[in-house]
Amino acid sequence: KDQIDHISKLHVPFSDIDIAVKKYIYNNGEFFGYYTGFVFANSMHLTTQVPFVREIASNYSGGIKRKIKIGNSKFILKEPRTIVTTENHKILQLLDLLNDYEFYMDYDNDEEFVKKNLLTYLKQLNLSRALFEKYLQFYPDSIYKTLYKLEVNNVLAWG
Repeated sequence: KDQIDHISKLHVPFSDIDIAVKKYIYNNGEFFGYYTGFVFANSMHLTTQVPFVREIASNYSGGIKRKIKIGNSKFILKEPRTIVTTENHKILQLLDLLNDYEFYMDYDNDEEFVKKNLLTYLKQLNLSRALFEKYLQFYPDSIYKTLYKLEVNNVLAWG
């Protein structure tokens, strides 16, 4: 019995992060949330900071920004600016990042490298200008300064 208990403790079927993703980001082929904040900024090389607390924007946030704990992991849940869908989750994730670009940007990084990385990611999304602008309306006008600075207009597909 002790051997079985020991083995079952070693084989955990789901991690804290797996549970958070399933509950707040993606389940059954549908997106309803996304990582935001320093987690996404780090993955896009804006910052070298690795957050201890992961931030998630989710339709299931409860409408208020709050801290939660799943197992030993901490998360911040926040309400997205509009309903998150499979179609728009990457756009909203990117717009969140661009909206707070100056906050996340680690100026020890090569700014041209960061710009190139963001624009490459945006090209891979292959967004139409109309789709991008559909979600841009949910963000403050101050985001346009960052869009201009990064020359986002040059990589959006026309049509």
